[in-house]
Amino acid sequence: MKKEILVLMTAICSFFIGCGSKNEESSEISGTSKTVIGFYAFDGTGENLRNNGSVVGELWEDIRGVKYYFPGVNLNASNAESRAQDAVEVICGHRETRGVNTIFMTGYSRGSIIAIEVAHRIKEQCGDGLNLRWMGIIDAVDFNIGHFSSNVPDGMAAVHIRKERQGFEPHTKQITGNPMANLTLKVDHVHIGYERQSYTFLKNHAQKMGAKNWIR
Repeated sequence: MKKEILVLMTAICSFFIGCGSKNEESSEISGTSKTVIGFYAFDGTGENLRNNGSVVGELWEDIRGVKYYFPGVNLNASNAESRAQDAVEVICGHRETRGVNTIFMTGYSRGSIIAIEVAHRIKEQCGDGLNLRWMGIIDAVDFNIGHFSSNVPDGMAAVHIRKERQGFEPHTKQITGNPMANLTLKVDHVHIGYERQSYTFLKNHAQKMGAKNWIR
């Protein structure tokens, strides 16, 4: 499995940004470029930060700089709409008060769908000047929030880590985007959000997309 992930990471690196552009990457995220990354994490149903938190929680904790963590929605997702709009207000606020101009987002389960919906809304509501750079998705599920978008905005590099479905599990939502890559792991829906391979894969890809100096 590690060999498969390494091969996929190499392919994704070439597809999205090219593996030979280290100087370009360093210039892009240097202090003189005025790039300010905002990192926003949307957790799975009922999840909140804790010592053995989910992958998106770990990623959020590893980020230095402007960031915000959104706990998972309740079981019937009745608070999904308010969560999405709260996120839009937070991100638009960070644009104005913290100078955020480059957006990195990650989500697990229904948090993935909320993250995608929020990406569309901030594009419409926060004004010009936001670069939607990266979306890291873990086994997206849209139960009770099927009206939210499942299409990552064009140009926002997205990676979807999906389970190989076994038995009676929540159906993984097909996520579309351009550019878009998928990785399937042989693990169930509950555990994929805590799987070390999920964490390593998303962290490595976020770094390749420009967050190298922001992730511990």
